[in-house]
Amino acid sequence: MSDKCGSVGTTPTCTDGIQNGDETGVDCGGSSCTPCTTGTQYCDSQGNSANDEYISNVKVGSINNASGAQLYSDFTSVSTNLTKGSSNTITITPAWTGSAYSEGYAVWIDYNNDGDFTDSGEQVFSKAASSATVASGSFTVPTSATTGTTRLRVSMKYNGVPTSCEAFSYGEVEDYTVNITAGVADAVKPVISLTGSTTINLTVGDTYNELGATATDNVDGNLTSSIVITGTVNTNSAGTYTRYYNVSDAAGNAANQKSRSIVVSAASSGSTDVNLSITFDNYPEETSWSIADSSGSTVASGGTYASQADGSTLNVSAELPTGCYTLTINDAYGDGICCSYGNGSYALTDGGTVLVSGSSFTSSETTSFCVGGASATFSSSAHSVVTTLDSQFKVYPNPAKQQLNVSLIGFEAQSFEVKNLLGQTVLEGRYTSAIDVSKLQGGMYVLQLNIGEKIKLKKFIKE
Repeated sequence: MSDKCGSVGTTPTCTDGIQNGDETGVDCGGSSCTPCTTGTQYCDSQGNSANDEYISNVKVGSINNASGAQLYSDFTSVSTNLTKGSSNTITITPAWTGSAYSEGYAVWIDYNNDGDFTDSGEQVFSKAASSATVASGSFTVPTSATTGTTRLRVSMKYNGVPTSCEAFSYGEVEDYTVNITAGVADAVKPVISLTGSTTINLTVGDTYNELGATATDNVDGNLTSSIVITGTVNTNSAGTYTRYYNVSDAAGNAANQKSRSIVVSAASSGSTDVNLSITFDNYPEETSWSIADSSGSTVASGGTYASQADGSTLNVSAELPTGCYTLTINDAYGDGICCSYGNGSYALTDGGTVLVSGSSFTSSETTSFCVGGASATFSSSAHSVVTTLDSQFKVYPNPAKQQLNVSLIGFEAQSFEVKNLLGQTVLEGRYTSAIDVSKLQGGMYVLQLNIGEKIKLKKFIKE
């Protein structure tokens, strides 16, 4: 009998030379001869008594394993896939045959598949002893884990946190198999959301307070702190400024850039009432007009006038903030309003001062003018919100999100129109002091109040 089989108190090995090969244990006799095992070997761990408490259920990934009282349970035939970089939850349910005792827990995964649980990060969960009816925690599989099958060990110990190779008085140890799989490449961009409005309106001398943005990613989670904001704002100089927001996730995916416009306007210095008088030719249904500010935004418009009598005169009043503008008059047929089919003309006046006048043109005629003492220097950056000094006409809140409130003192309006910066009417109706703007797209608009033959204008921002 070979003494390698344990008959003389020695431990059999797989390299003792029996039959010039690995010892299988069937080559030698003796009651203490244990067949040699192959593959990765793990240390023993177990409880010495399961009479009072044991592990009744383990849940992780696709594993949901219920079991009875054992000192050690080999469930390595039960497995689940765990993806590198994934977050997972493990839940351990204890069972007591009588009183609920204080139990401690620990869980290990042999991430590098080297046959032990002692490497950094391989203890994925632990919980101090308590009589809680469930022990649960989460862990993330490191991207450096070795791909393939490896060992998961779950241990419950009475009145203390177990170690991976411990034999303890009361409790149970269970071993499972996990299959570490490579994660799918992250190709999804993070998403940036601006905080507050996409357009901020300020007056020269105001302070710009950055509202910021938030960013989320399907893998990396909250990336708000990683957002890079660029672009300067000079509130001492009128103009339109842009702030840009960018972020990338750990995989290098760049979010779609977001931007915010900051419109810094020169301080308003009053407003001027102007009157546009149009004497039509024999085809008033061909005539229309518009007034645009120095940024090109339409602030007032009218026509065509099919309901006007041939040769009649129309007077329209408008209140314009101090600044420079253009008046454009159009004829749809292309022959102007004088003199082939009637003797039409037009004039825009400020009190007794003629600002613009004309009669003979083809399809359209555009003329520049200024009011309130402004000089005729036009700047495309002077894209300002109209805030007149007329305390009898106010709109609020500005910017508005759901509802724009209108305050009028000393006069009544019959109807209103909301125009975009192209002069297109996007909302109109009978006058009301509370205008629903919830369906408008975010941006800048002009509110036009129609008061007989006079109009009053206010710009506002829709959030």
